[in-house]
Amino acid sequence: MLRPTLLLLALTLLGCEGPRFVTVQVEIPDLDGKLTPLRGVTVTALPFDRDSLVRVMEQEHGGSRPHVARLDSLYDTFRGPFLDYFRADQRRSAMRDSVNRGQLSQSALDSAEADVAAAKDALNKARAAVSGPIDSLRAVVSHWEDSTYRGFDRRAKALMDTTGGKPVSDTTNASGTTELTLRPLPGGWWISASSWDPLDPNRIWYWNVRVEGDTVRLDDKSGQHRSR
Repeated sequence: MLRPTLLLLALTLLGCEGPRFVTVQVEIPDLDGKLTPLRGVTVTALPFDRDSLVRVMEQEHGGSRPHVARLDSLYDTFRGPFLDYFRADQRRSAMRDSVNRGQLSQSALDSAEADVAAAKDALNKARAAVSGPIDSLRAVVSHWEDSTYRGFDRRAKALMDTTGGKPVSDTTNASGTTELTLRPLPGGWWISASSWDPLDPNRIWYWNVRVEGDTVRLDDKSGQHRSR
């Protein structure tokens, strides 16, 4: 630990530095695995490591989140029919455009409509089979979260009071980017964000990345694909 005089010197030197401009880029894979920019994602710079605080609170309450494997299995059962419906709907939209331009006959669109109807029926059956167990397990997880993370905001505020920093937030534009202005802090900054996965209604993308340079990339490599 720095002695008081050294800590004061470090803070003084930091105070002489100007603000830091950090560009954040948010991208997730599309159906073909190609990274696609995400618009409208709220990106927040925090002056502490959010995940470290979460881990401490989980350890204090006896360990990890319950029913993770079981819920993941149920979500995977639902994801296949969901993607089939998603793809069928995309094909129908493309087919409708071609019919409207006179490139294909109405029968082609009728066939695409039938595919969508079949995929929707399969999706509804899958939803009916897993929604009950999912809702039951989610209720248990929700109770665990309420108990485990009670007091998170208070403890986060205490950490921010210690570092002297406050959250800095902005929303990504059409290119999936935003720029944050961060003042120097002894402990540094972490970029935190989350987004629904448009290809999986039961999962989210989550990021908590330490700022190391002028650009922070939030993508499938730096993030976690989590059950919601």
